[in-house]
Amino acid sequence: MIYNESKYNKSWSVDKLNELGDFSRGKSKHRPRNDERLFVDGKYPFIQTGDIKDANLYIKNHTQEYGEFGLKQSKLWNKGTLCITIAANIAETAILSYPACFPDSVVGFNAYESKSSEIFMYYVFEYIKASIQNAASGSIQDNINIDYLTTLKFRIPEKKYQDMIVALLGAIDKKIISNNDINDNLLAMAYDIYMYSFYDKMPNGKLKDILVEADKSSVQVGEAKQSTGEYPFFTSGSAILKWDTPFINGRNCFLNTGGNADVKFYVGEAAYSTDTWCISANKNMSDYLYLLLVSIKPELNQKFFQGTGLKHLQKPLLKDRPIYIPDFKELQAFNEHANPMFNVISENTRENQELTTLRDWLLPMLMNGQATISN
Repeated sequence: MIYNESKYNKSWSVDKLNELGDFSRGKSKHRPRNDERLFVDGKYPFIQTGDIKDANLYIKNHTQEYGEFGLKQSKLWNKGTLCITIAANIAETAILSYPACFPDSVVGFNAYESKSSEIFMYYVFEYIKASIQNAASGSIQDNINIDYLTTLKFRIPEKKYQDMIVALLGAIDKKIISNNDINDNLLAMAYDIYMYSFYDKMPNGKLKDILVEADKSSVQVGEAKQSTGEYPFFTSGSAILKWDTPFINGRNCFLNTGGNADVKFYVGEAAYSTDTWCISANKNMSDYLYLLLVSIKPELNQKFFQGTGLKHLQKPLLKDRPIYIPDFKELQAFNEHANPMFNVISENTRENQELTTLRDWLLPMLMNGQATISN
């Protein structure tokens, strides 16, 4: 099977993955894998399948680091390596932005310079990801192996044209990444302002004193995945989907109600899933409320998410949590700084949704030759 073959790209060569570059599985030989000795004096990033799934083209974040003992039973892969997941999160791909180790549930791919590039193959895998995932489904735990990757065949244009495709799609992704970096920096600045202004203040009220609850949504996440609407749709996952009509407007927080605590903030018209709690605050305190919730995120997980199996947010308990409620002058001074920051963050979020839509529309047509780029 040639995964990206179409009537438009018959002139492209047919290549197997091992003809386009070197690849092999990661290493994590020691058992148990969570042995604390592996991570003593950690300084070597240890990338797992979830880190790859959560990345946007480039891996910039990780949660664990190997020490010298961990490195000895693993392998340090070079910056620029394409990571391909073969277990748990199947066929997710991202490129290392720094040297890192990863386990055997991840394959590292380094392209032959004359044949292809890691970033072009990233876009190839983005195009064929659903097909690979469908082929892997049905077992107790979906997975593929190195032999399966070896048999993959692709229609590949000449290297010069590959680079043109990368330049176009990469420009879109570069802007998305830039917007995300700006948002991260603005959020960090807003959080610092919040902590400086209110961290040591003694409680003078409860969360329910400022809380405003939006109506519960009846829309499931699966429904939104099929939508091509224009309004951001917030879920209990990390992805922001789309919906045809907005449920709310203004400055709102979106909290997970199952699993682990997470909270998002958005300014403007939006929609949200049935497992997402949409709240705001009276007296122009919504930005303050969001940063307050961010500041107590560990406490949310430990105290307010309860139950056996999948834990759920206990709203009545959270509503009764003591908080500091700023006075008018304090809030006014805070909002003068925070409001413009969150306005920009939301504008960037909207732009990223539009850019993502454009990229996802172009990707399949470029990968099957239906759309062409002129010199």
